[in-house]
Amino acid sequence: MNVESSDCIEKSVQLRAPVSRVWRAITDATEFGEWFRVKLEGGFEVGRPVVGNITYPGYENLRFEATVERMEPETLFSFTWHPVPQIQTPKTRLDPRRLSSSVLRTWTAAPRSR
Repeated sequence: MNVESSDCIEKSVQLRAPVSRVWRAITDATEFGEWFRVKLEGGFEVGRPVVGNITYPGYENLRFEATVERMEPETLFSFTWHPVPQIQTPKTRLDPRRLSSSVLRTWTAAPRSR
């Protein structure tokens, strides 16, 4: 058996919603916060950090901090987030060629310090 090692995890989900609706849900700070249970203190902007308090019961004492790497309207939303040192960059890719949204989430491992 030949098994390749990888530093990323990918998951694809098919949603019954237009790409424009999914894009708004993941890039509008208020909607993102409702979905991922975090109250953000500002909006998403490439290159700028956004912070907030996690609102998930039992984790309210934790802060969320992310920096947007790329925003390609209705195609790609990528940000760095450091909840744990092993996870660096969640990326969400939307496929606008579909009538419904195909969402691909990728988590990439943070570089190991030497």
